[in-house]
Amino acid sequence: MTKGNYILFRGCLRNEDAAAIAFLGGMIGSAIASKSGHLYILSLRTGNINYCSIEYLEKRIEENKPDLLTHFKNESLGLKNKELAPVAIKYLNILNEFVSPQPISN
Repeated sequence: MTKGNYILFRGCLRNEDAAAIAFLGGMIGSAIASKSGHLYILSLRTGNINYCSIEYLEKRIEENKPDLLTHFKNESLGLKNKELAPVAIKYLNILNEFVSPQPISN
């Protein structure tokens, strides 16, 4: 769906498989293990996975490209998180032009 630092993906496993995978896979397994198909965002720079929500996207936009925040708020106004995919893809792709993934240091 996106490419760059911010990777947008949809969790899509059956609930029967979710518990085992979440137990074995930690954060990544937990994010992937979802029957409802929630959207998640992986930051390659930090290694963090977060639920794709309007609030999360607002924070990332404000941190990296604050001049887009008003546009994002107008486009996402009235949307529920589950309806956010097209707007999330648009703004994550814009952010990916400005935020380069950097290797996670150990």
